[in-house]
Amino acid sequence: MVSVDLNIMAPFEKEIDENWVVTTTQKIVAGINAGTDTHVEIVFTDDSTMCSINTKFRGFNETTDVLAFTTEKTIRSTSQHSDLSPGDIQPWIQAEAIPASLGEVIISVPTAARQAKDGCVLLTAEISHLLLHGILHLYGYDHENSEDAQRMEEKARNVQEHLTERNKI
Repeated sequence: MVSVDLNIMAPFEKEIDENWVVTTTQKIVAGINAGTDTHVEIVFTDDSTMCSINTKFRGFNETTDVLAFTTEKTIRSTSQHSDLSPGDIQPWIQAEAIPASLGEVIISVPTAARQAKDGCVLLTAEISHLLLHGILHLYGYDHENSEDAQRMEEKARNVQEHLTERNKI
């Protein structure tokens, strides 16, 4: 099971289909790591907010299309390695029943829209690409060097093929 929290800035609520984003995110995660209970947060924002986040966390004073931030502590690891005594933990909370949090993927809608227009693709296709890219980062894939970039591209192709196969009738 993949649980998805969605946060869409007000100007983009009509442009972004929440059900589509949740379903697409679930399919992507299943294609990367099927059978794992996982939680991910997806945020849709504007260029100004994205620029601020990019400046604060990466030192680049510019907007970007997608950023991904892994969760430093998952609920599961917090409950297993906390300073709480067993009596402090509520008995109805089962750590193994709570999905591990992968982290957060933030997408700039205006940048995605520009890239979709430049690439002559639908906005949903561009957002799907950015979701996949961001979620791969949450799983530890990156493109800092050519070897890592090739590994990430190969995984993206494999997941995309998985998604295409699942969508065939």
